[in-house]
This record gives sequence, C-alpha cells and structure tokens, in this order.
Amino acid sequence: MNDPQPLAAILDIETMNLDMAAEGLSFSDPTGWVISCACVHLQGLQNPREANLVYVRDYGQVVAHMGEVDNMTIRPLAALYRDLSRWHKQRVPLITHNGTSFDLPILSKPMHEGGAGCAEEISRYAGDNLHIDTCARLFEQTGLRIHLSTLCEMLLGTDPEDHKLMPAAEAPIAWSQSRYGEVIRYCIQDCILTGRVRDVALGQKSITIKGHLPGQKRIQKVIIENVNFDLE
Repeated sequence: MNDPQPLAAILDIETMNLDMAAEGLSFSDPTGWVISCACVHLQGLQNPREANLVYVRDYGQVVAHMGEVDNMTIRPLAALYRDLSRWHKQRVPLITHNGTSFDLPILSKPMHEGGAGCAEEISRYAGDNLHIDTCARLFEQTGLRIHLSTLCEMLLGTDPEDHKLMPAAEAPIAWSQSRYGEVIRYCIQDCILTGRVRDVALGQKSITIKGHLPGQKRIQKVIIENVNFDLE
C-alpha cells in the first residue's frame, strides 16, 4: 500500500538571531539571518510523527537534549531539500504565512550562509504556482499587513489551542537557552494554525479582519469577499 499523500505542506521557520539592530537585519532581506529550525505540518496525515516534521541545524545537539519524542520527527536541516523535492513531484501545495518575503528567501540561502540550500526546489514551487502565501494573498486583496496572530483571533475564536504559543521575539532567546522543545512546538503550532486559518477562510463567503498599512501602526478593519487562498 502506498503511503498517504498530504493535502498540503505548511511551513514555518525560526531563527537564531538575537538582536536585529545589532546584526543589521531586515525582515525583507535574507542576509544575516540564520535558521535554527524549519517545521512542516503535513495537513491530512493523522500520525503526528508523519505529520509534524522538524528540520534543525544543530541536529545532534537538539536530539541529545530532547531525547525520544513521539509527536514529531526531527531531521537534519539539510534533509528539507530532499523532502521539498518529493512533495513538489507529488504536487503537494506549499503553504506559508509571509513565506515569500521572509521564510523562503532565507531557506534558499546556502547552509553556510544560514539557510537550508533549498533555492532550487523553492524556485520550482514558485514556477509551478504551487506556493500559497496567506499573508501575501491578503495584502494583494487589502493592501494591509495582517499578522497570523490576528487571523487566529478573528477566525478561530478564544480557545487557547487556537493561538500562538509564544511571542515571536522570544523564540531566538529560548533557542539560545537550549529550550529547543518549546521553540519547535511553537513553530509547529504556527504551521497548524496557518492551515486552520486558511481552511476557515476558504469555507466562508467573506471574512472580517484587521491589519495595518506597511510602515504604519494604525489598525484598520476590512471585510474581504472570497478570500484568495486557493492555488492559481
């Protein structure tokens, strides 16, 4: 029997960088960013070890620290390229939130520059229109920058399981303190939430959402008809 094929590969990354200003980093420029882990939730698979995949730079150190885990599979960061290649051949959509601007350019860098050496496969995904960036799609429809936490708040309700597990800025600090499990669970949760938000939005004729114009802090509320979260 063939292994079940996932409905989508939902991806998120975390980085090791502790001080954006001191390191001269920009969210719109992959230079200088160093990946700590990349997580993929394979939507549609029921076994957590098959559905929740974690790719880490310091593989030996992370595995030794975390020990045996039964709700995810941890792999070296270099293995992500091979898995992306397999999913692309299976035409499994790649889903991200702000991946076009942040996650994917960093993943495309060589390993020695802090990336994951995935430029070729990411380019294939883009060329075949198999990547859906929920943040970019919302920006195209509204002109607003809409955070995943806001989408969770407005589309998923108040259940604690439907919210992010830590502030984004805390993840690099936690990683530097060897709190690998916390960061990995946070990253996987963001993948799962991205998929849930997409599913909820696709199931509604319109959604009401809040966001802000780039470079501004004032929050605006908008109604979006027929959210464009499908493959084009």
